Amino acid sequence: MATGDDAAPILPAMAGTSILGTAVKRVEDPRFIRGAGGYLPNRHIEGALHMVAVRSAVPHGKIESIDTSEALAATGVVAVYTAHDLETNPIPSGNSAVPKGCDRPSLAIDVVRFAGEVVAVVVAESERAAVDAADLVWVNIDPLPAVADLFQAMEEDAPLVFSHLGTNVLHQDGTDKQPDLFADADVVVTAKFRNQRLAAVPMEPNNAMAYPTPGGLDVWVGSQNVFGHRSQIADALEMGV
Repeated sequence: MATGDDAAPILPAMAGTSILGTAVKRVEDPRFIRGAGGYLPNRHIEGALHMVAVRSAVPHGKIESIDTSEALAATGVVAVYTAHDLETNPIPSGNSAVPKGCDRPSLAIDVVRFAGEVVAVVVAESERAAVDAADLVWVNIDPLPAVADLFQAMEEDAPLVFSHLGTNVLHQDGTDKQPDLFADADVVVTAKFRNQRLAAVPMEPNNAMAYPTPGGLDVWVGSQNVFGHRSQIADALEMGV
């Protein structure tokens, strides 16, 4: 995904026609076809460090220990951080209906709640050194029961993502059930509909570059939600925006 300064120009509005359902000529392709697109690795900042995440291999479990000693001793490694090394604010859910205590920590604290959750980060002088050192971080996680099926997760005896809530159902929309609502209907059809999960997968995922400035940061992110990233980074670091 291209960085912000390579964003495609906004097309002029078509008089009397909504852009929805209308064929729109793509204007961003030529520069990428010519190899002239701007990607984060194309940017160079003298003395920049590289960070690689260490992720949980299990979907649910209690973190017993994280041994970073081998990684810290590796060539080119500057630092290795876990949640107990950094004091950052959690990432809010973004949904006001979600109960308190469900915010996601920047780094997993004591418990991992999904496969791939970040438990530590390695900072090194090069990307290769950071990648190699990340394999030297030993994470001991005691697995806990987990389910991946939505309906199983809603059962009363299902393993809980947040145990203090007593349920995995955090929010419900719609009206209360009315058993007599269709009492006079000639035909009542009952069906269960399943919709596939969808995950947006950009070509250049999980990239960011930050450069400290007096009183703040300049941050480049390959994303379509730059203001969301700005707010989350500012909240985590307690910086005003």
